[in-house]
Amino acid sequence: MMTKTIKLQIYPTSEQIVLFREVQHVFTKACNYVSQYVFDNDFELNQRILHDALYRILRSDFDLQSQMAQSVI
Repeated sequence: MMTKTIKLQIYPTSEQIVLFREVQHVFTKACNYVSQYVFDNDFELNQRILHDALYRILRSDFDLQSQMAQSVI
């Protein structure tokens, strides 16, 4: 299997920049939520266990798409 990487530059509009910053803010809040959950519950750092415990919460409470919820975990 061969992997190709493409480097490109994007030129977002002012509107797109605002939307991207909003997504970044929600993503950061979700990451902080997961981190706090792990510390508060003395949680084992296991991807599958974290997924089972938090995936639905990340999708519903933070309104994240599935790939972003996975990335947070």
